[in-house]
Amino acid sequence: MLIPEVLKKLSQSLDLLGDQITEAELQELLLKYPITYSAVEPWVTFQDSGYTRNVMIRTQHHEILCCCWLPGQSSPIHDHVKSKSFVTVLSGVATEHLFSDHLGKARFTLLRHLDQGAVYGEVGLIHRLGNQVSNNIPLVTLHIYLPPIELNSPDDYPGGRVFEEEKV
Repeated sequence: MLIPEVLKKLSQSLDLLGDQITEAELQELLLKYPITYSAVEPWVTFQDSGYTRNVMIRTQHHEILCCCWLPGQSSPIHDHVKSKSFVTVLSGVATEHLFSDHLGKARFTLLRHLDQGAVYGEVGLIHRLGNQVSNNIPLVTLHIYLPPIELNSPDDYPGGRVFEEEKV
């Protein structure tokens, strides 16, 4: 697929800044190189069986994905191993459940909704992200991982390590 110029420039800037980039620096980059729905549209694909993770660019320093979620779809509870994770909501509303690691199980800590245009990034995050708002609108998100997620085994979830939720 042909990579839009704005994505190429964002990728080049990410390679220059490396995995020490801060959330503020990424937000500045996204203002300089705004990624719109139309820029990722060739990667927007939905499946009834679960949300899609579509790699747009992957270098040794980062990867950029477009994730597409139908209403009711969500990721498993997971972390991003050693990668810094940034998400931008391109369309729809994302629902995120945040967890802490409690003796190897995920303990629920916070629920938040991220509207279109929201950008955030966190290190060491354990979460479940999805399209849980009852409005029948598909969700499209842009994900940036620095460095690319390294999986420990081929059976791992592509987004990182999966956690079982602690029963309270």
